[in-house]
Amino acid sequence: MRRGTFRVLPAALFLLTAGCASPTATPDEPPAPDTPLGLVDTFEWCYDHQDEALYAKILDPDFVYILDRERDGMPEHLEWGRDEELARFAELCAACDAGDMDLDLDFSESGDTDPAPDDTEFDINAVSYDLRAVIGDTTYVLGGYANFRTAKNDGDGPLWRLLILWGFERPDLP
Repeated sequence: MRRGTFRVLPAALFLLTAGCASPTATPDEPPAPDTPLGLVDTFEWCYDHQDEALYAKILDPDFVYILDRERDGMPEHLEWGRDEELARFAELCAACDAGDMDLDLDFSESGDTDPAPDDTEFDINAVSYDLRAVIGDTTYVLGGYANFRTAKNDGDGPLWRLLILWGFERPDLP
């Protein structure tokens, strides 16, 4: 064995065992919304990085937010469109310092996450989520299951956009 081979071998083993991350991927770049699953990963990235500009790009022009929950023993139905959603997301981002919002999504109960080639809309249901947001002196921890209806985009912008989001609860801001 030639001299210097032992220096290369440990470095190669380190690279092989360091994980499956792509050498070109960086944590500072959002996932590509080129599939419905990629879109939902981008949604998560927008929360984690408080990226309002990208969030606006991934919402369909016909976006609808739906939340049915129980408050004070009474059912409450909330529903709004894209403009109000962008305003609410901007308020949440402004209320949290950088790094004070963390969203974790789990697709293990979602079932099929790959659309057929001809699908123009695709649902990813039963996505478990945990959202932590620090606002002032209060840490909010919310969780549950959300459903994402995605739509294939045939114009400019991301290939897939978020059309309907239901079941995803965030902290209520004063």
